[in-house]
Amino acid sequence: MKKVRLSLNFVFYYNEHCTMFTVSDSHNILDLKNPKSNKNKTPGFCDAEREGMTELLKSGFIDTFRHFYPEQKDAYSFWTYMMNARAKNVGW
Repeated sequence: MKKVRLSLNFVFYYNEHCTMFTVSDSHNILDLKNPKSNKNKTPGFCDAEREGMTELLKSGFIDTFRHFYPEQKDAYSFWTYMMNARAKNVGW
């Protein structure tokens, strides 16, 4: 969690002086096809990473997709090239 805290401090400092945005694939359980099987096993969907994103959102950053589509399911921006994931819509 120390690395996450240091990164957030940098983001908050940088945001005070520059216009910035950040990109994240998965914060909400709706943002991932199989959240239960990926939780704390897949980079990007670990509790510490999700908590860091929660802090960013609480500080004023906006999840633009969830802002407009708060309950939208099965809408992803990434699919692995393996196991025909895009055709099956198994994404992030």
